[in-house]
Amino acid sequence: MLPAVLTSWLLVLATVMVMSGGDVARAEEVFTNAFLVELKDRHGNEVANEVAKRNGFTNMG
Repeated sequence: MLPAVLTSWLLVLATVMVMSGGDVARAEEVFTNAFLVELKDRHGNEVANEVAKRNGFTNMG
């Protein structure tokens, strides 16, 4: 038999997973649509624009 405390925590965990639609169990990878790249001062905004465009992003800075 499992101790009562462990059984309680398993019940809470199961309830959270059911109420969240199972998203907790299915989340293998997380993707975002933004990232930060810092270039050295000697590289201008032109290089930042080129790097962003080459990788399918837009330079916002």
